[in-house]
Formats: sequence, C-alpha cells, structure tokens
Amino acid sequence: MASKRYSYFRFPSVVRLVSIGLVCVLICATLVRTTIADEVPTPDDALTLTPVLVIGEEDGELEFLFGRIVDLAVGPDGTIFVADQTAEHVRVFAPSGEFLRTIGREGQGPGEFGRLAAISVDEEGYLLAADASRVHIFAPDGKPIQSFDTGSGGRGAFSIARGPNRTILVTWYDVWSERVVHVYAESGDRISSHATSFAEGKDLDVKEEQSQSGGFVKYDSDAGTLLYAQLNPFELRLYDPEYQLNSTIAGGFRSLDMESLFERKADGYVTGLRTQSSGASFLADGKIFHATVNRDFTENPNPYTVVEVFERNGEAVGAIVLSEKITFRSADHDGFVYGFAPEPFPQVRKYRLECD
Repeated sequence: MASKRYSYFRFPSVVRLVSIGLVCVLICATLVRTTIADEVPTPDDALTLTPVLVIGEEDGELEFLFGRIVDLAVGPDGTIFVADQTAEHVRVFAPSGEFLRTIGREGQGPGEFGRLAAISVDEEGYLLAADASRVHIFAPDGKPIQSFDTGSGGRGAFSIARGPNRTILVTWYDVWSERVVHVYAESGDRISSHATSFAEGKDLDVKEEQSQSGGFVKYDSDAGTLLYAQLNPFELRLYDPEYQLNSTIAGGFRSLDMESLFERKADGYVTGLRTQSSGASFLADGKIFHATVNRDFTENPNPYTVVEVFERNGEAVGAIVLSEKITFRSADHDGFVYGFAPEPFPQVRKYRLECD
C-alpha cells in the first residue's frame, strides 16, 4: 500500500531495518563535509543530521509524486504539510509518512490557489497559505475560513507565519517602501510593514532588486521574538513583538565579501560565490536553525547546502555542509528538521538534528 511505502516504522521488523538502512545509505552518502570544507569551515562542535524519513517517489502512487515543492510546514502534532505549486494544493502526511489528504486547489475562489508560494501551521493547527497575491486561512480540518489580498500586486510571497496577537506575517518585497515583512490582521487589513531590504539605498535594477530583496520569517510566541532571515546576502535579524530590531547575526562560519555576490560579467551571468538563505527556524531549546543554498559560479556551479545553528546571542554552535541542494524550512519540538530536495526527484526529507 502507498501508506507503507514511506512509513518506515510500519513495516515488519526485517523489512523495516532493510528500508531504513537503504534510505540512510542513499541520503547519508550526500552528507559530505570534506569536499568543500575549505570554503565553508566548520567548528569543532559540528552538527549531525541523521535521515529518518523520505516522502516522494519518481514513479508510483500519485499521492507521493510531487511536481514543484515550494514550501513545507509541520503542525504541532508532527503532521507534515507540503506545498506543491505544480498541483496547486497542499498535501498532508502523518508523522510516519502516511498520506492523509489534500487541501486547496487551483482557482480564484476562497481556499483556491493561484501560484501557491508559502505555507505555515500555527500552534492551534490552522494552515496559513500565500499565493501570488492572496493569503488563505484553513481550519485544522482543512476547511477554508478566510482569504484576502495582500496588496503585493502578484509578486508572490517568500514566507508566511502567525505573528503577535494572532496577526499574520507575510514576506514580500515592496519596491516603494523597501520593506519586506508585512503585518496583517485576520480580516486582511495591512497593519504595518517592517524589515528594510538589502536593496535599500543601492543602485539596482528593479528585476534584481525584487529577486534579491526578500526573506523568511518565524515567530516564537513563548519568547516574543520574531526571526527574519534575509534571502541574499545571508543575515539573521531578531525583533521584539513591537518590531524593534534587537540583534543581527551575519556571516556565520563564512567570511564573505557581500558586494562580490552582485558582480556580473558583461553577458549578465553571476560570477563568484552566491549564497542565499533558504529558511530559518527556532529549535526547541531556543537555538536558531538556519540553512543557505550556495553556488560558486567561478569554480563549481553545482549547488551545495550549509546548515548552521546559533545561540540567540549570535554565538555559533555548529555547522555541516551537504553536497546537494536541500531547502530546509521547518523544525519541530522533538529535535527534527524538515526540508525538500529536487533531486533525484522531488521529495521531502526529515532529519534528526544533533550537536556532536
């Protein structure tokens, strides 16, 4: 059955062990630190990512065939939500990997998506989704409750999250205000906008300004802290519930010349190292989990992923380099982090994160 294909803890014992072993061999083989260690140094206390679950298949049951995964989220009970822009719906899986249902569909009505872009699940199990120009709120049972226009003019969204006082935070770049984090009431009224973009004060063309000026947002309601991860160049910012900037984390374990990220040849191609944030989350112990997708257009154009963990005061805890592109977007309270990869076919991955 399809529900058993990716539920590695539901097989009979012998098959279960073989399945776990094969998955670990296939995925762990990609977790290579030494190949690019000189470019992205890691501290003595490095991180360990152990794969525990893969959802996705190249050919098989439709529920496990993804088109273009653009985001994922994890509910308070460990339920996994996957945003597939090709199918224009959100697929829901049990923590074990068993397929449960889909939410939403293509269209312009309530709860219908037009270029699905970002999702999140709040502490009460409500699904928040953003497409090219709207926000949609779904009840824990998947029924649509509310939809409203963001005012982005179809620019889409980088991320969406529940904010202070049940507000909704959506990140998209406003070229006029040069702000990225926009705060909405559940009614759809925009309350305020915050977080200056990297493009502020720089002489960039509109296309590049829009492509570089974005980021990802999370809110820790217990600590009253908002985390904003700037898309490019890498920078983490911590805000209080009044959106006052408390601190900034930049650079991580890398020493980068940020201006070189925007050097271009005469034909328009990027030169040198390019690094982009792919997401950030708060971990259960209060630390910050952050990942970047990196590509050196001068020497090796193949993308690789850098995963880092920080204390909230900016102290680096550990890092690990993965020799493939993995977009990490979520973490739960049990020490697991979640990401998605386009190769060898679109798939969702769940890892246990530990500091050595």
